[in-house]
Amino acid sequence: MAILALHHVNLTFPAGLEAETVRFYVETLGLETLPKPQGRRSQGAWLRVGAAEIHLSPDAPGRAEQLAADRHLCLIVADLESAEARLREAGAPVEDDPRPPVGYRRLFTRDPAGNRLELSEPPR
Repeated sequence: MAILALHHVNLTFPAGLEAETVRFYVETLGLETLPKPQGRRSQGAWLRVGAAEIHLSPDAPGRAEQLAADRHLCLIVADLESAEARLREAGAPVEDDPRPPVGYRRLFTRDPAGNRLELSEPPR
């Protein structure tokens, strides 16, 4: 089996954090919102990031903490310093890389719902 591309990642948010979570992805990270299919329009959001999508959905009751701690996605950014500055300006947490990989740089942050994000710069 050959995997050719990422289609989408589904992240969840707890009750009461939908607007703040969507705003983080749209305003802080600059992602484009996509129309959702009929029947799925009442909650959450679908966002475009390059050729892939991020789907934001409400948590199932009673599972929010575990799900928010386990999820993570990686976004490639053109300039890690600019990305870090934008995150800090927006008040988003920036975590040092506990195990820096060889060949590229990265940092970690969390959205308002606690989902972990890796921002990585392409190798130079």
